[in-house]
Amino acid sequence: MSKRIDLTNRRFGRLVVLQFDSRNAVNQNAMWLCQCDCGERVVVDGVRLRSGTTRSCGCLRRELSKKTRAKKTHSFSITLDKPTS
Repeated sequence: MSKRIDLTNRRFGRLVVLQFDSRNAVNQNAMWLCQCDCGERVVVDGVRLRSGTTRSCGCLRRELSKKTRAKKTHSFSITLDKPTS
């Protein structure tokens, strides 16, 4: 087992690492307890934090999908020009 890199008090996107939580039972990666800027706490694999794969508790994805949904229109939209006189 390799030596664990201490990520305590480091920021990754919207997450701040609070403390070491455990080791992943499958791959033995260090799992870290993190606090998101939205207030949610989540346990995240350290590899996913360092690689940038996980940047929030899920709130970032929800916000981005709301913005994307608001901009989308169906492909059958027709814009009618005003007739010119």
